[in-house]
Formats: sequence, C-alpha cells, structure tokens
Amino acid sequence: MSSLAELHAALIALGQAGKTAKLYFYYADPAEMRQQSGYIFVDAGQRCHLSLGALTPPQIVALLPGLAYSKIASLPALAVDATVAAIPPLSLAELVDHLDPARQRAPEPPAPPEPAAVAAEPAAPPVAAPPPQAFYSHMSLQKDVLELLEGIYGIGASKKVESIAASSPPHQYPADFVAKCRQYAAVMLGDRKAGELFYAIEEKVAGQRH
Repeated sequence: MSSLAELHAALIALGQAGKTAKLYFYYADPAEMRQQSGYIFVDAGQRCHLSLGALTPPQIVALLPGLAYSKIASLPALAVDATVAAIPPLSLAELVDHLDPARQRAPEPPAPPEPAAVAAEPAAPPVAAPPPQAFYSHMSLQKDVLELLEGIYGIGASKKVESIAASSPPHQYPADFVAKCRQYAAVMLGDRKAGELFYAIEEKVAGQRH
C-alpha cells in the first residue's frame, strides 16, 4: 500500500538527481469501484507535466493530496513525448512543496465552548417536622381488632375479643392485647397471613408508644 509520502519522496529524489522520468501513481476510486491511474512527467528534475484523465493540471494538483494511493512506480524517459508536451508544465519544486505531507494535517478542531456558569443551587427548604400521630383510643383499637377477627370467625369473635381484653386491657397493655388477637387469627390463617392482617394496627399502636 503506497501513500502520499511515497509519492512526495519519489518527486524529491527525481528533482535532486535532475532526472527525466514518468512517475505513475495508482489509486482506488470509490466512485468508479476500480483502480485509476495517472502520471507526473518530470523533465530534468526541474519541470513537470501532470496527466489524469480529462482533468486540467490545477485540478490534478488539488486532487493529489487526497487520493488513496495503491502503487507508485517510476519509469525512466529520454525526452518529453508529444502527448506530454501538450500539457502546460509546472514547477517541480512548487509541486513538491504543495504535496508535503506535513502540510496535509487535518485542521485543528475548534476549541470547545466555554462552559456556562453553573447557577448556584437554591437552598433546600427546611424539612418539615412529621405531623403528630393521631390519638388511637383503646375503644377504636378494640373495634378495629374485632372487625378483623369477625372476618375470620364471624360474630363469635366478639366473645374471644372480650376475653382477651379482660386479661390484657387495651387501654393499659395495647401491644399485648393486639399480639394475643393476632395469635388468635393465626390459628386459622397462619403466622404470616395474620401478621400481614394486623400490620396496620400494630403500627398504630407502636406509634402511640413513641
């Protein structure tokens, strides 16, 4: 695989040696999907004639730096033939300077824009204190527990609730009262289901204790 640097070096060598030669260059043309070729006729290391299809010398000069070269080949020549003589000559030194790979570097990308000033974040509003827990009376507690147990045992649950309330009065020992009622529900539902059923009531009772 050849490159612009190889073409550039070959032209420098021909100029320094004062040679007359045809320097052929081959390249891949994506538009044509095939290899294309042209040549640079160097005359005594001083002047040159460019040939590439129907393009004019200025068009070829503009095109040369961007070609994807596949091969560079130099053939000696004795004199300028008729076809080459019809092409206006260019200065070899100027062409060498134009094709210098160091001049073909991609332009530097533009500097990124200055970051916009970041506005100061507004101060966080003060955290409001949680609202006080509503008072959960022992009568409401006993009523809520009775409704849950009636859903399991029917109207017969009221006697059991009264029995539990007698041994663990809800106004004195609300947590014990709820725990015993939950155990009663667990007889039918199991511990996990009973725990889920009594979760909200136990949370209310726990909130009253803080």
